[in-house]
Amino acid sequence: MPTEELKSPSQAPLEKDWSKEIEIAEALCKQALESYKQVSIDRLSIQQTVIRNYLWLSVTILAAEFAFISKAFGSLESFLVHPCPGIVLVISMIAALVALLIGIRAMTGTNIYDHVEVFDYLTADGYDQGNHYAILKKKIRNTKESIDKAYNLIHKRGTSMRKMNKALIFSVCTGVFSTFLFFI
Repeated sequence: MPTEELKSPSQAPLEKDWSKEIEIAEALCKQALESYKQVSIDRLSIQQTVIRNYLWLSVTILAAEFAFISKAFGSLESFLVHPCPGIVLVISMIAALVALLIGIRAMTGTNIYDHVEVFDYLTADGYDQGNHYAILKKKIRNTKESIDKAYNLIHKRGTSMRKMNKALIFSVCTGVFSTFLFFI
């Protein structure tokens, strides 16, 4: 049965043939690293693109709403004549601002931590296949942990994206409703 402890090359008593185990572990390691790349790079890149688009949309909505406020409600007296559209428009602006803040929070401080392994035993004198196998198993375990962390991050970003989506839809709907109320 393979051991997971690393041994010093001078401590290796007899050389067991680990070639089958190493071959399987290398194949599993390759699959784990491909999965890690898909999760940590590809999916996060897609999410960043969507969040970036939501950020642009929320800024555009805010700009349009500020422009409408400045044109429609140039003075306080104008606002007092039609307070309902102004109040609804302010609610719409708050929703767009909330979406903007959620997006900024989702884009910052979200890093994937790569795991770094030291493979000194593979190049040392008295190379031991058992050490090679143990290192591969450790690398697979670390890659699995990194994939789990990346999935958690993806889930958190996905939740933020859904919140942004709802806030932006609410903002657009209330902004259109405010415009409708203003022209009635």
